[in-house]
Amino acid sequence: MNNIKRRLIIHSLLLTLSVLIAYIWTSSQFLSGYNLQFIAFLITGYFAARFIMTKAGAVSVKTRSSLDMTTLTLIIFTLVFSTGALSSPLFFLLYFLLFGLALLFEPGSSLFMVFISSFVFLILPEKKDLFSELLQLASLFMIVPLALIFGKQYIKLMQSELEIKSLTTEEKDLTKKVDQQQRQIAEMQKEIQRDS
Repeated sequence: MNNIKRRLIIHSLLLTLSVLIAYIWTSSQFLSGYNLQFIAFLITGYFAARFIMTKAGAVSVKTRSSLDMTTLTLIIFTLVFSTGALSSPLFFLLYFLLFGLALLFEPGSSLFMVFISSFVFLILPEKKDLFSELLQLASLFMIVPLALIFGKQYIKLMQSELEIKSLTTEEKDLTKKVDQQQRQIAEMQKEIQRDS
């Protein structure tokens, strides 16, 4: 299994776990009374984990982005579920989440997130206005192609920047070699002139 597929599977599992934890937390009678405390705990835990990662130093960008998106997904879904799910005034945060997933995770993660969230929203017991809720779900599916395009373009941009950096480093190395060879040639010419 190649690296991209493995990362997509890991990201999908993290996202599924985040959505399920948010759903279970907000659907529990006892736990739903502590939604704000849960979000505060998540934010505090996130900053503590980032601080520890910074102090450790050798943490990869992919690990940090996984922590970022998992925490953000958990917070956003907790807010959306606790404020009315599909009829939530905070539903628009899911659009930003899809773009964030496309940029920081694999672009396919956005599509996976839409399917997971649609499944969870459809199994919710409360259905107030079915037509408007289906429109909300349809809007998520309409945003995904745009998020995928942005994600793929971002990946191409990052690859181009890496190529530019490597070419710049190679140019500096070659320039040093040329300078060194020119100095050697100049020294050899001086020696030849002295001998003759």
